[in-house]
Amino acid sequence: MIKRKEQKIEDTWKLDDIFSDIAGFDAAMAEAVGISQQIKYLEGKLKDSKAVLELMSLDDKLGILMEKLGGYAYMKVSEDGSNQENQALYAKYVNFAAQISEKLSFVVPDLMELGEDKLRKIIDDEKFAQYKVYLSRLLRERKHVLSKPEERLMSLQSPVGGMFSQGFDDLTDVDFKFQSVGGKELTNSTFGIFLRSGDQKIRRDAYLKYYKRYDEYKHLIARLYEGSIRQNIFTSKARGYDSVLDRSLYADDVTREVYLNLIQAAHKGFDSLHRFYEIKRKALGLNKLNHYDVYAPIVPDFKKTTSYDEACRIVRDALAPLGKDYQDTIYKGITIERWVDRYENEGKASGAYSNGAYKTLPYIMMNYKEDHYRDIFTLAHEGGHSMHSYYSVRNNPFSCYDYSIFEAEVASTFNERLLSRYLYDNASSDEEKLYLLANEADDIVATFFRQTMFAEFEHKIYSVAENGNPVTLDVITKTYGKLLRQYFGSNVGIVMSKASLEALRIPHFYRPFYVYKYATGITAAILLSEKVLAGGDDAREDYLAFLKRGGSLFPLDNLRKVGADLNDSRSYEAILNRFNEVLDKIEELLNKGRF
Repeated sequence: MIKRKEQKIEDTWKLDDIFSDIAGFDAAMAEAVGISQQIKYLEGKLKDSKAVLELMSLDDKLGILMEKLGGYAYMKVSEDGSNQENQALYAKYVNFAAQISEKLSFVVPDLMELGEDKLRKIIDDEKFAQYKVYLSRLLRERKHVLSKPEERLMSLQSPVGGMFSQGFDDLTDVDFKFQSVGGKELTNSTFGIFLRSGDQKIRRDAYLKYYKRYDEYKHLIARLYEGSIRQNIFTSKARGYDSVLDRSLYADDVTREVYLNLIQAAHKGFDSLHRFYEIKRKALGLNKLNHYDVYAPIVPDFKKTTSYDEACRIVRDALAPLGKDYQDTIYKGITIERWVDRYENEGKASGAYSNGAYKTLPYIMMNYKEDHYRDIFTLAHEGGHSMHSYYSVRNNPFSCYDYSIFEAEVASTFNERLLSRYLYDNASSDEEKLYLLANEADDIVATFFRQTMFAEFEHKIYSVAENGNPVTLDVITKTYGKLLRQYFGSNVGIVMSKASLEALRIPHFYRPFYVYKYATGITAAILLSEKVLAGGDDAREDYLAFLKRGGSLFPLDNLRKVGADLNDSRSYEAILNRFNEVLDKIEELLNKGRF
């Protein structure tokens, strides 16, 4: 594998646009300190609209700077985490951000002391037009804001509460050493690759060796997870929420009905989900599909080499339904404008992400591999995030440009849906069509059904804890095991003593009630992509308007404007219908011949 310094400059992201060197980073930190001191000077002085306007202006300047500092530090450590200077830079930023947060913990309580009537007058004042959304949301949070001393304590305690998650990460990512599989290293990152092997012996071997390590530390991990649950309950109660779920939903103004409708919709799709596993069993030629077989590809031998440049052209052409401006912008970004850090190198973080800020390019980290067809989808996915940021930045003030994760997963998955249709329509063989259909089915299962199963587990396990009952290892595994049996059905072989340990390895569980947003995201994306593909100019402009609104509306309101009402249980029919349509086509192709 090449070293970072061996990467061609045109294959890397253009971070020089943020800071040309560390001196520039340090100068920005010094500037941020100066602005934070100006804000601190306003403590206790927010008595009228003039002072509040000054605060808002300073807060914008500081927020823009902190975004640049944080984004730069994170991307530097992502591009080469083995570089000690990058590690030190990121650690310096994390400590600095914590200090700024503590210093300015007075801001929200001081604003709340103005009282509801005065805040409403300020919100209606024309001078505060660009802050109307921010202040309206702040006012809505009023009943959950604590006194200044209490907010300071919450700020000081926050890093301590995060140690459960950090402990889990350190244990499983750093300390865990797994046995090799077929002479190759087994890690948390490679586990999924082994499970997608076309060789059942490799899948089984990886599965047993992987969960053997988790089995050895199951009591410790269960205790870490229980600690995280208790920490989240404390924070929610301290801020006056009825439950952790209510606190998690409140920020986005999402109702419990949306959460419960999602779970109900997944249950309605169980027959289709179990049909999918039966199709996979037959395609793999197995007498019994086991838990370690469910991620194996229906077309294990399909190979197609696609250069990065060709992938960019494919993504551009696939996004034609979104119009020329969208196509040209993303194509220039991922080719000549250096939004993307393209290839793997020593020390580079695994996976991919989009990381833009208000005053930076909408960067994308990739580990693109020419022989990994799925990477074209990853590029389209992250490009969807970056284009969402691109449009939002150009149509909103800083105070409300940042959209929610709830909306973000719509923009990324939407692009994947268009890409899948484009590749299918232009496939050169039935084998490629089958691969694409199977890939889409796997995505629906992974993003809709699997994430909803996670969401249902969280709902059940937090109910146990919030009713005053202990969250033991036995409670965790039995609760998860029952859901496994429901979602996978009786025809999938499950060794529960191993499979239920999966509940202990999901890092997202340390960020409560987060995973459901992936499932609602793909639901809305499929619904809206169908509208755009069938609806012409009006549907396209409605969708682009959704992107341009950024964070200026609550997510459900923003989605409702473009025709995706997730409060309506009927909205989930689109994803279940599409899933069945894909399964029909898969069976049709399989019946034509073996692949």
